[in-house]
Amino acid sequence: MKTYVGTKTIQAEAMTEQKWWKEHDPRMHKTVDLQKEDRPGYHVVYEDGYDSWSPKEVFEKAYHEFIKDDRLLTTPVYPSGVMSIFSANDPTYGGGHQYQFLNSIGFSKGAAGYVESRQEINFVKKEEDGTMTPGLQSEQLVIALIDRHKKLNAQYPSSGYNKMITGLQMFLDACKERVQDRIARGVMGDLKK
Repeated sequence: MKTYVGTKTIQAEAMTEQKWWKEHDPRMHKTVDLQKEDRPGYHVVYEDGYDSWSPKEVFEKAYHEFIKDDRLLTTPVYPSGVMSIFSANDPTYGGGHQYQFLNSIGFSKGAAGYVESRQEINFVKKEEDGTMTPGLQSEQLVIALIDRHKKLNAQYPSSGYNKMITGLQMFLDACKERVQDRIARGVMGDLKK
């Protein structure tokens, strides 16, 4: 057998199993064991209008929420014309803390190919009131990219990989300089210039 990846856009809302049965099939709801634990999940409506319920863990493995008020970044990954990166807008920063990426299926037919499923990255964010929203640091992501490209370069040596690694290392060096400067000025960790 071959492996297939499907893509579809759906509408969904969080809803427990018992609530779904009660609202969508009252006759069946009477036969559902109301004494058993009510499972969390989602009410799902597919493009063709089919209405169903899905357990939380199954649903969240297959679907990712489309970011409301997201902005499509207009820089495609070469050699593709597909805009594959979305930035969530926020009132304080205008974005920069939450991104979604269309999953790529690699290079095919002369360009990078994509499917509709997405992955999300959230970066650490300090709010105006001083609270923190946990997330990745830019440096963590870059360290992972350096590791990835070193491993790929070991397998498929290329001067391109060497340039990428050098550029990413320059980014890390600049981050370190910025942090050292902010520590020296006593503003590291504060929302100050």
